[in-house]
Amino acid sequence: EGLQNDTLKTQLINQISRAQSVEELEKIDVKTLAEQRKAQLEEEKRQKELQDAKTVKLSEIEQSFELLLSQPLPADIKSEAIQTLNQLKERVNSAESKDEVLLVDPNPYLLDLWRKYYYYLIDATPTQKVILKKGVEKSIYTKPEAKYVLSKITDFAELMQYTIEKAEMVQVALVLPRENVNG
Repeated sequence: EGLQNDTLKTQLINQISRAQSVEELEKIDVKTLAEQRKAQLEEEKRQKELQDAKTVKLSEIEQSFELLLSQPLPADIKSEAIQTLNQLKERVNSAESKDEVLLVDPNPYLLDLWRKYYYYLIDATPTQKVILKKGVEKSIYTKPEAKYVLSKITDFAELMQYTIEKAEMVQVALVLPRENVNG
């Protein structure tokens, strides 16, 4: 650590300058003062790292909720999402170490909230069957089957690959294997 403008250095220089005798000089405990200052600087560095980690994590959490909160959510899910977002931010803000900050993971909460939103979309679909689309792959399900498929997904990133579409009769014919079309 550079001591150019450090308060400890100034303090010691002043104490040395004021000393009227060798005894007074000997009483100046440079080592203890230096150790205290070193501990203080380390604590300031730790606090800065903690603040930086909090700033980054809070921003990550906010961003991870943006997409969900931009959806036309029903009131109960929207309220739960906002509450969860605020609880996660509170956990970050009250963390006392960098490790504690890094342990705050929004994904399990987002998995749960998105799944609830998907269930809501499935229930709100006017058709009896829905299409779960993952990438280019489309599969047709009854509403309970679609919910079951989504309930088995434990990875947030995987869940986010799905979209839900209503199954029109034309699509039903396209998605079903040939032997099921007539019956």
